[in-house]
Amino acid sequence: MAQAASTADAAYAAMQGDGGWSSSHPFPHPEAPQRSGGLEGALQRSRRVLEGSFEAADAAPQDEVVGGIEPSAITPAAASGRTRYEDDRYTWVGEQIALLRAGKVADLDLDNIAEELEDVAMRLDDQLVACLRVLLMQMLIWDQRSERRNLNHVNTIVQQRLRMEYLFRDSPRLRSRLVEASTEAYRDAAMWGADEAHMPESDLTDTQPYSADDILNRPFELDADR
Repeated sequence: MAQAASTADAAYAAMQGDGGWSSSHPFPHPEAPQRSGGLEGALQRSRRVLEGSFEAADAAPQDEVVGGIEPSAITPAAASGRTRYEDDRYTWVGEQIALLRAGKVADLDLDNIAEELEDVAMRLDDQLVACLRVLLMQMLIWDQRSERRNLNHVNTIVQQRLRMEYLFRDSPRLRSRLVEASTEAYRDAAMWGADEAHMPESDLTDTQPYSADDILNRPFELDADR
C-alpha cells in the first residue's frame, strides 16, 4: 500500500514539473493532449495530429457520402454551374454551342457530345428505313395486286423517293446504306402490304426482291399499265 502511494506521489511530481497539469486542475480532461515542453511542444503535437488526420482522409475511400451528397454526383458541369445533359438537353445544347464558338474546348462535355452525334446518325438512318418501309410496301402491292393500282400508289412512291433524295442531298454517305436499309425495312413492308392488300404473306418473297435502281428509278405510271 505504501509502495503504491509513493509511486502515485512520484507520478504527480513528475507531471507538475513537466507542465502537464497543476493543483488548480487536479485531473486533466480525458480528451486534452498531454503537454510537454510548454506551448511550443503543444503546438507541434497538434500539428502532427492534424497532418495525420489529413493523411487518413486522403487514404479513405473517395466514394463516401459527405454531407448527404455522393461525390460521383458532383460532375464537372455541376461544379461549373452549367446545365447537366441529363437535366435539360435543350439548354445543354445551347451552352455547348456557345462553348464551341468561344473555342473553350476544355470546358466541353465531350462524352455527351459524342453520344448526341451518334444519335444524329441513328436518326438519319431511321428516316431512311422509314421511307423504305412505305416505298417497298407500295411497290409490293403494285406488283402483287395489279387490280388495286391507283394514283395514290404512284404519288406515295414519288413522295418517298423525294424524301430519300433530300436525305441523300444533306448526307451523301447515307446513299451507301440504301441496300442494307432496304433489307431492314422489307419485313415490315411485306407485313403492311399483305395487310393492306388482303393478300397472304406467303405470296411475297422472304427476301427483299428489288435492286437499288428499282427502288430509286423504276417507273410507276398508270397509263403505261392500262
